[in-house]
Amino acid sequence: MTVAHERRMKAGCLKTSYFWAKLRNNMSPTQKVTGQGPIDVSDLIEARPLGRFQIGVFLLCALACFASGFNDLALGYVAPNVAESLRVSAGALGPAFAVLGAGNVLGVLICGPLADRFGRKPVMIGAMLASTPFVLATAAVHSVAQLAVIQLLASIGLMGVMPVALALAGEYAPRSRKVTIVLIVFVGFALGTIVSGIAAAGVTQSHSWRYLFVISGMLPCLIAPVLLWRLPESLHVLVQRGVSDDRVARIVGLLAPADASLTGRHVVVAEKNEHGFPVWLLFREGRALTTSLLWLMFFANVMLVMVLNSWLTTILTSAGMARHSAIIVASAVNLGGLIGAVAFALVYDRLRRFGFFILSGAFFCGACFVVATGYVHGSVALVAATVLLAGFFAYGAQSTANAVAATQYPTAMRSTGGSWAFGVGQIARVIGPVTAGVLLSLGWGEARMLTVIAVPGFIAAVAAALIGIAGRGAVLQRVAPVGQTFETRGAAKVV
Repeated sequence: MTVAHERRMKAGCLKTSYFWAKLRNNMSPTQKVTGQGPIDVSDLIEARPLGRFQIGVFLLCALACFASGFNDLALGYVAPNVAESLRVSAGALGPAFAVLGAGNVLGVLICGPLADRFGRKPVMIGAMLASTPFVLATAAVHSVAQLAVIQLLASIGLMGVMPVALALAGEYAPRSRKVTIVLIVFVGFALGTIVSGIAAAGVTQSHSWRYLFVISGMLPCLIAPVLLWRLPESLHVLVQRGVSDDRVARIVGLLAPADASLTGRHVVVAEKNEHGFPVWLLFREGRALTTSLLWLMFFANVMLVMVLNSWLTTILTSAGMARHSAIIVASAVNLGGLIGAVAFALVYDRLRRFGFFILSGAFFCGACFVVATGYVHGSVALVAATVLLAGFFAYGAQSTANAVAATQYPTAMRSTGGSWAFGVGQIARVIGPVTAGVLLSLGWGEARMLTVIAVPGFIAAVAAALIGIAGRGAVLQRVAPVGQTFETRGAAKVV
């Protein structure tokens, strides 16, 4: 065969693939699934209403997040009791809290790439089981040094579970409701922190604080076997890796029970196959700028939110507000954040094309209300209103951003993309309150202090707007180029 003939053959194949891809792009997900030819996993999920199988996946992912959240704030709830038991001052526990934050960062940075390399399910279960001995060992510590080392090792596993669970939930959610569903799964983490606080209050009334960590350590032991039994691996991962047809067909049968039209057809992932270390993939194929801006957005806004959570009560008290009132007003940040998270997730899913512009506007408004809080005087109700709105925009949009990051990257780096963005935010969670504490020691007034605290929010707004301008969808979610649309390696056949 001559070179010219080979070129003509290749051109003919490209034209055929082009017209086939163009035809499919004009179809609805339902038409793509009910027609002939290969079935894209995303179209298969989008074409059907949520079923019991998917809801079960979401609940199991939320359960894994619950275990992560239960341990995250456990030490904070019983810190006074721990200090008394170890015969040290409360301030001496600072190193333990510092390494706990470091463990959270390491956990999400390590588990994300591992999940892209070895699969979501084994990493979730492995991380939970690996952390269990260290969580239980916390109940037996006798020094701050022991506490710090053990909390570091415990937090790496349990915190690493959460972003992987969010990525897996997003892969079984339809595109039209993906962010909302991932956010609902994230609520499992928040519930874990709440239940941990209730358990701490009950345990410390009549028992030692050590029992709280026995409970926290038993949770992964109880949840991991359930995940091993009922949680499926990501269908995207299975298809892209070319696992056995039977395994893929079983999950497809659970997604679309009694659908005879799928028999004998190939299931594919219409994404370009990319190979390499998942973190490096975040900066290839035109994703470098967007990934960098996403990390900047996370770092800046998480810093704002964590400073508010850590220091707002102190700032309001130093400005003359009664301590009881200051505590109630500061709690409005979290209330507003809960309401805002649901609101922004629903809006993001409906207006996905403008999603990052919506987040940008929310970050900007949140920063403005933080500044306004410093200039509102004389009325506790008015201060509470500005704090509530600051939480609604800043905290609510950040919760939505967590869900967005867990769904935006292609399969080969999806867990890594969400985990590393969240990990960058965890770094700000450590640095932000410390920096604000230094500023507070300078004796600045309430208005000046809150104005400086709001600056990261404005930076996050600019970063989100630049992501929107750069074309989020075209940059992060790279599909296979024309001619490779259905040449995905490892396409599986439904038998």
